[in-house]
Amino acid sequence: MITSLEFTPSTELLTFMKLNNLKTLAELLTISDEDLLKMHGFGYRILKEILQLRKI
Repeated sequence: MITSLEFTPSTELLTFMKLNNLKTLAELLTISDEDLLKMHGFGYRILKEILQLRKI
């Protein structure tokens, strides 16, 4: 299992965050699934990474 210290966001996730003016991973994790679906650049790989982060 990956811990929060071992997690490194992918380039794709960092680009998604930049496109949507999200400054931190904590800010990203507060967004509901419904709102994430409406955001520019959201896709399966982003969802997979966010779900992995929520487990940590």
